[in-house]
Amino acid sequence: MTGEERFITAILTQAVEDTMYMGKRPRYLKHKADAIDWILNEESEDHWAFINYCAILGVDPARIKRKVKGFIDPKPVITTRLLDMIL
Repeated sequence: MTGEERFITAILTQAVEDTMYMGKRPRYLKHKADAIDWILNEESEDHWAFINYCAILGVDPARIKRKVKGFIDPKPVITTRLLDMIL
């Protein structure tokens, strides 16, 4: 694995780990919301990077999306989005 591939693997791994956060700390909930948006929101301006990173590694982005959808709890994300609008 090249240095670039290791770096991209670390980015994708961190994003998936961020989506699994179940705590209540606003800072980490923001990371969770951003990661979910990056992975699942095809309308996001940064979603292309997720797709490209998966292509570089030969990973099916749909597989990651299914796994993320399977374990996310949308309630904290909604709360975080509301907090973002208020702050």
